Amino acid sequence: MQKIFLKENKELRIRILLILFTILIFVTTIFVSGKYIEAEEPSKLEKNSLTTEEVMIYQLKEAVLEGKLTEEQAILKWKLSQAISEELITKEQAILKWELSQAISKGLITKEQAVLKYELHQTTGYRK
Repeated sequence: MQKIFLKENKELRIRILLILFTILIFVTTIFVSGKYIEAEEPSKLEKNSLTTEEVMIYQLKEAVLEGKLTEEQAILKWKLSQAISEELITKEQAILKWELSQAISKGLITKEQAVLKYELHQTTGYRK
């Protein structure tokens, strides 16, 4: 009777050890894959070595992936920043264009109204 009990006890220990070993492998895999994924992202040091344009492109792509911006919004932001850097428009004009495009996309105003507001701002400096 005692031998049967010890044999069952031994089988139970083996099963418990197998389960613990499996869990250990699973948890280790999660940590290793997480570090592997982090390795693919540019580190802070690499980000500092990137040009301003590359950093902005990276940030816009991240915003699109996170759902903070649509692809069209990211493209518009990129174009506006390029126009500012080339001194084609001022920062204030870029902000106004961004706000007007947001209002258009939300359906608050039409494109014609946005053009009129932009032209009004250009001629008078009035912003509302």
